[in-house]
Amino acid sequence: MSMHDSQRTWLRSRQIMYRLLSRLYWREVDEILLVSLKKMSIPADCADHALQDGWNLFGEAVAGLSDECLEDLAVDFAVTFLGAGTAKAALMALPFASVYTNSRRMLMQDARDRAVAAYRAKGQQAGLHPDGLPEDHLAVLLDFMAFLCRTDETTVADDVRMQSVLQEQQVFLEQHLLNWIGLFCEDVVKLGRTSFYRAVARLTEAYLQFDVRQIRNLRQPGVICAASTVI
Repeated sequence: MSMHDSQRTWLRSRQIMYRLLSRLYWREVDEILLVSLKKMSIPADCADHALQDGWNLFGEAVAGLSDECLEDLAVDFAVTFLGAGTAKAALMALPFASVYTNSRRMLMQDARDRAVAAYRAKGQQAGLHPDGLPEDHLAVLLDFMAFLCRTDETTVADDVRMQSVLQEQQVFLEQHLLNWIGLFCEDVVKLGRTSFYRAVARLTEAYLQFDVRQIRNLRQPGVICAASTVI
């Protein structure tokens, strides 16, 4: 496999991963998603220990799912991410950057405005936005990361262009996701009723931290080879 093919494969694997994470926070697990999850191959040889732990937890949680679990997952999703049945902010893990980046835990704050500016700078509306999710919802932010990971012949064939793409991805991760994802995932682990969503949170944080480290390494002077394709 050539260097360009490796880079393309790496970008594609990350795009798939970000789309999966986006879908998991977008809405409840349905029968179609459940089938797909059951067919997933869980990585068993990640070089990063935290990421491997996240995958292990996720794999165990998925293995324990059945059609009868869908209602329990739907309830967990509604209570944990939508605050159904409670008015106490401390009992919710609302998946919005605004909530976790301002002291009053309010929606539609500066984090939302910064996300809108980032989308417009690329001439894009994030893929899930038409479904009514606010721009700083975690599913939308992850969906935009998937967009930034799109493959392009010009990108993978031009080291300067590749560095520019990696810079865009690093900036977006650091300014719109990594500045709050740890607190959010901690809340999900604490408040989630099912092992599935607790595992999703662990995997999310581990993957984002792992991914930004890969990008930083690739952006070192003279380094522009494909990173591990293990997602």
